[in-house]
Amino acid sequence: MKNFSDNFILKNSISIENQYFMNINSFKILFNFSNIYFIACERYQKMSFRNRCTLVGSNGVINLSIPLKNGRNQKVGFNQVVMANEMDWKRQHLRTIETCYARSPFYEYYKNELDILFQVNDASLFNFNLSIFYWLAKKLKLTAKITVIDLADLSLISGIEIEDNTNRFLPASVITLPVNKTYPQVFDDKLGFVPHLSVIDLLFNLGPEAAEWLKNDI
Repeated sequence: MKNFSDNFILKNSISIENQYFMNINSFKILFNFSNIYFIACERYQKMSFRNRCTLVGSNGVINLSIPLKNGRNQKVGFNQVVMANEMDWKRQHLRTIETCYARSPFYEYYKNELDILFQVNDASLFNFNLSIFYWLAKKLKLTAKITVIDLADLSLISGIEIEDNTNRFLPASVITLPVNKTYPQVFDDKLGFVPHLSVIDLLFNLGPEAAEWLKNDI
């Protein structure tokens, strides 16, 4: 188990699935909690944001999906899912992100760190997502304590009140959510505001102000 103290008092806690460049709806609710739990041994679920994120390009919404060894229908724990890194998906995803956000105000500011995230050799989807989440949490000033729970650690949280938000926001349903507030986007003069994207859309467009936007939209 990572980042866990025997003396730590669990309160105001949430569990949520470990997403690929987390969806903005999932990320903003985390500011309501002081403890965030990722359950590494949870059953992997297809058609979720675990290996998928949503961006917007000049022609509309773009879905990026990480290819997986053994496909998306495998019935294993999330921490056992392996990315198909023999495919050239990392370069393709980086190229797509740049195409979407090269004109955004803050893309160049974060570009080098983004490149470093994609250089990680670990084939674990869970670990890859986790490294991205730690980066996002730092850039978006999320101060909650982040804890990863493995199978052997489940007894430590038994009986503890933790709000379960796992699979609350899914690609198929998130598009039906209301839009409470907008922000400037690269292609809004052509497309209008496109909601419910990855939180990096907000980060590249607002930069350091993205954290306050998220807090004020809760």
